Amino acid sequence: MVSLCLVAACGSGGYDSPKRHNVVLITVDSLRADRLGCLGYAQAETPHLDALAARGALFTRAVTPVPESAPAVASIFTGQYPASHGVRTSQDRALPADAVTLAETLKAAGYRTGAVAASLDLHPKYGLNQGFDSYTAAFEDAARPSQLTEAGHPAGKVADLALEFMQTARGEPFFLWVNFFDPHYFYAPPEPFATRFADHPYDGEVAYMDRELGRVLAKLKDYGIEADTVVVVAGTNGEGLGDQGEAYHGVTLQRATTQVPLIIAGPRFTPGSKVATPVSLVDLAPTILDLAGLPARTGTEGVSLVPRAGGKRVQAERAADAGRV
Repeated sequence: MVSLCLVAACGSGGYDSPKRHNVVLITVDSLRADRLGCLGYAQAETPHLDALAARGALFTRAVTPVPESAPAVASIFTGQYPASHGVRTSQDRALPADAVTLAETLKAAGYRTGAVAASLDLHPKYGLNQGFDSYTAAFEDAARPSQLTEAGHPAGKVADLALEFMQTARGEPFFLWVNFFDPHYFYAPPEPFATRFADHPYDGEVAYMDRELGRVLAKLKDYGIEADTVVVVAGTNGEGLGDQGEAYHGVTLQRATTQVPLIIAGPRFTPGSKVATPVSLVDLAPTILDLAGLPARTGTEGVSLVPRAGGKRVQAERAADAGRV
């Protein structure tokens, strides 16, 4: 996932502005890092992700703890590895009720919290809705063309629901999490992408998702809050596409399925910078809390990626992260 858009609160975080920054987190299922233009893929049609990377920091060695969406999102929300939060596979078990999530922490700090989750694996019954004022689990109608009805919404519907939340949340600090299910097997992008990418339908779904993600990002500018918003986009997992004999994901720990795109755009991140340090999705919760001027939670295993934050992970653990890609 690929994703993410964040808004940080001011105060102890060191911002000069008296405003609280909104937080929008965008995650994308099954998004390979090597299928984006900003990461060197010449055939990519990802202008909005590329533009976001140009005005933010692009992390070129980001990995997911597990190449499946539910445990990856649980790690994003808790800042912990699956061995600690307990969600090891999609549809394995729910996140424990006593887990403290990013949404719960931001809600307690005064944020309005909302989520649009397109994937069936992110249904609220798996406990990932903890701390959200609204959690739109849209699995009842308008399924992706290639999926059963309950398998999730297409990117266009997801963007529509995200824009609805942004409209209602205007004028107050908000944390919005948006999960895109496209690209995901089976690959069946809508037109004009189906024709344009007839030989590479996966790339067509990436292009379709990028277009719809662009609608969400454009609304930040329309509302005049782009400068007050930190945007984080992350893939929850990659996709095999035949590498090492794996067509999809969730079976092997290889670069194609564990390395994910990660972009953070906003205050304290240098526009156009590329960060080659190995990082993990478990780092996103402490990063967001750092930007919000809130302390890291007890038990967090990630570190803040905010420049000069001073967070250090045990060197052996960093080496283990690097070894997964």
